[in-house]
Amino acid sequence: MCSPARRQHAERVRPRRRFAGRGGVLRSRTQHAAEENTKYEERLKQLADAGVTLSACQNAMRFMNVKTEDLFPFAAQVDSGVAEVVRRQEAGWAYIH
Repeated sequence: MCSPARRQHAERVRPRRRFAGRGGVLRSRTQHAAEENTKYEERLKQLADAGVTLSACQNAMRFMNVKTEDLFPFAAQVDSGVAEVVRRQEAGWAYIH
């Protein structure tokens, strides 16, 4: 059981997940991966429904020729993953690696 102060703090926690590279919030286009893709999407959707913001870096998307429609529908986009981390840290967020 949480104390009222701890509960209030926990309610302010809004986790975010930034993805870099080919994984993360991208869908696989191969038929072979369709079943695994569905399971992965379901797990990520559960996180999104629980309040976790899942974001893809547009710089990485351009570099890898990934389009918006390649992302899961619940995924957000940020202009630059690194810049987004810096903006969040400046706003008082913590970065956990």
